[in-house]
Amino acid sequence: MTIEQRLDRLERQNRMLKGAGAAVLLGLLAVGVMGATQQEEIPDVVKAREFEVIGKDGTVKVWLSSLSP
Repeated sequence: MTIEQRLDRLERQNRMLKGAGAAVLLGLLAVGVMGATQQEEIPDVVKAREFEVIGKDGTVKVWLSSLSP
């Protein structure tokens, strides 16, 4: 193996290592942002007039409504 081949392989490994490091850094940053944006307090009661569960295709799968005013 010549010096040029070794240098090419080393440069390729270096690029791969930089890419892996960037991916890990982005992953850690994403986890940090998700943790920072979470609500501090979970409400005890959620009030709504209606509740719908919609499927992936946009159709209503579950509909919950009150008949009283």
